[in-house]
Amino acid sequence: MNMEREKKAQLSFSRSAIYRMLSLFYRHPKETADELCSADHQAEWKCAVFLLSEEKEYKEKTGEIRARQGGRHFGDAGVLHRYVEETKWLPTKSGKEDFQFFEEGRLLGEGLEALIRELRMAPLEPWVEDYERLFGHAAHGAAAPYELEYGEEHSHREPQELGDISAFYEAFGLKVRNSIHERVDHVAVECNFLHFLLFKEAYAWLNDTEEKAVICAAASRSFIADHLSLWLPVFSARLEKNAQTSILKALAKFAIAWISFESLLLEIFPGSIDLPIRPLSGPEEISCERCPLPQLAEGQLLERR
Repeated sequence: MNMEREKKAQLSFSRSAIYRMLSLFYRHPKETADELCSADHQAEWKCAVFLLSEEKEYKEKTGEIRARQGGRHFGDAGVLHRYVEETKWLPTKSGKEDFQFFEEGRLLGEGLEALIRELRMAPLEPWVEDYERLFGHAAHGAAAPYELEYGEEHSHREPQELGDISAFYEAFGLKVRNSIHERVDHVAVECNFLHFLLFKEAYAWLNDTEEKAVICAAASRSFIADHLSLWLPVFSARLEKNAQTSILKALAKFAIAWISFESLLLEIFPGSIDLPIRPLSGPEEISCERCPLPQLAEGQLLERR
């Protein structure tokens, strides 16, 4: 086995594991709590974060991650640094160029440890109540879990964007399972797609099909850059602000750290935590979020077309 291919497969598996974890967290707690509390799964997440932190350090040492916009790693005037400062989650140094938590994956690692700690202590009923209150019956809730609920109003934007997301799924022979009655831009579905895509990439690296691995890598980067990274920061910030339970607050903070870390690795700019909620232009859409997403084999929300 080529060591470079094995390393790439290992990193893809690690990223896939984190996206699967997020997909489970973004589903109804009654359906996923037992799986999330599995010690084996939690060990897998820790291993993934450790391996990715090591890769990030290597890339910085070799100069592959370059400081941009006057030394800052992030676009939008360091909004993620400001988020951490304002929420007083971790002590920070002064100056937006001094966001040093990423030097050894510290922000990501501490975020995961906090999330697992809250997960082990979280009583189920308050978690369920908070989840249902925040995500609610309507798509336009306090922490809307839909990509198209964020950004400026545009009469033609929704069908075009939903079509673009569906096209990503269809390009890899997938569609949202009919049984869950969910939109393609739900955060759990988008994370589940990235779990699948990165797992597929890792398999390709291990089986010496470099062309397929490169296609999967390009697709996952494009999907993250064009979709998930643009709205996960604002969704997570709203979730952290409005959540009443420690488990959902910890999830929001970890998601901010994760998409920031991904943006560094992929050399893309995450969206703003100040992205506006799309104004309602008609009757509020009813979502299925109050109805628990059904338990599916291996937690999959997507199926073959």
